[in-house]
Amino acid sequence: MSKTLFMSCIVALIFSENVFSSESKECFEKAISQTEMNQCAATNLQEENVELNRVYEKIKEIYKEDKTFLEKLENAQRAWTKSRDADFELKFPHLNEPNFYGSVFLMCSDKNRVQLTSQRVAFLKQWTKGSEGGDICRGSQVPQSYLEELLKNQSNR
Repeated sequence: MSKTLFMSCIVALIFSENVFSSESKECFEKAISQTEMNQCAATNLQEENVELNRVYEKIKEIYKEDKTFLEKLENAQRAWTKSRDADFELKFPHLNEPNFYGSVFLMCSDKNRVQLTSQRVAFLKQWTKGSEGGDICRGSQVPQSYLEELLKNQSNR
């Protein structure tokens, strides 16, 4: 298989799941070498981790008066981190075997981590948006109207 065809297949595979941002897609389109594609994937992972931390900190700020919730949030985040790592090892069980996955491994591993982190971000955002009115199964999510008022009061301080 030619290098161009191989690279085209890799780029098509990456874009097929819409995991990467438009900036990352541009990065991949410009990348010529595997090293450059690895760097694009690493940058995207870094961006997704920043987003995860931003959402997590926003939740902590919104719910800062609810100590029980914050304790449960920390426990859930620790458990998710362990689950994420275990899922990653399930996807790539031969991590300790050098070159088992080839030169695309760094890119693919970052892509997998982006996917797992993106799913977590989407899940956590529930607590930054609030629940719809009348949702009796909302659990710890505050109603949207209350959240809007809370955020308004916090910004006025």
